Amino acid sequence: LMLAFRAAVLRENFAETGGLLAAWLLPWRHIWYLYALIFWHLTLPVLCRLRDRLGLAGSCLGMALAVGLALAAGLVDWPFTLVRVFAFYPFYACGVLLRPQLDRLAAFAAEHRPVRLVAAAGLVLGYGAYFLWVLRADPIMDHSAELFHDVSYAGGDRVQYRVVFYLVGIATTAALTVLASRWHLLAGLGRHTLAIYLLHLPVQALLVELGLYDLMRGKATIVVVLWSVLLAAVTLAVLNLSPVQRACDTVANCWYKRK
Repeated sequence: LMLAFRAAVLRENFAETGGLLAAWLLPWRHIWYLYALIFWHLTLPVLCRLRDRLGLAGSCLGMALAVGLALAAGLVDWPFTLVRVFAFYPFYACGVLLRPQLDRLAAFAAEHRPVRLVAAAGLVLGYGAYFLWVLRADPIMDHSAELFHDVSYAGGDRVQYRVVFYLVGIATTAALTVLASRWHLLAGLGRHTLAIYLLHLPVQALLVELGLYDLMRGKATIVVVLWSVLLAAVTLAVLNLSPVQRACDTVANCWYKRK
């Protein structure tokens, strides 16, 4: 499907990018995530053993190892964007290793409304301010090393960038856990984001092809923000329609047994 998309929509010249066979067999763009899932899942027994046998000390040790691996991986210029497999690994490890603590935090927040309000305010103000800063930066802040940490150190990433990235990411995880504690908003999140993951690149290409981003050139910041939010909201609404969800589940989860 991705090969057909590259040929029909992106009109890629495969002769210039290694040939048709290479384009079919080698990972491309967001397909790196499949490799990440494989690697992360293989480490699950080790993470669970550290958490269950050594308690919080084991969880801290596991997090130190995960972050150390991610920081060391930046020394290698990985092909096929595989650096992301390691760069984003600490977040997976955090979810496994700190699950007991996050569960207790959620239970506490569910009974204390001020805690949820503080988390909501922190997320809105923190990410709102950062979003505006990126949007207003001159030149435009589009360096992936500082925004997404998906390149090696040779490509512009820095150890200090990644350390801050992990601290902010883990704090955000805790804040979302607190915010969603009373209504279980994060339950089933993986299933609801499956279509978004599988289709986000074709959707983005379609929006660019239709010129929907070009409409905002030269407009005021607030207009650009509202338009971007509208596009995102419509995209999420469409991709969360039941027919779309069922289709993606059928394709992506065909090897799982259904009860």
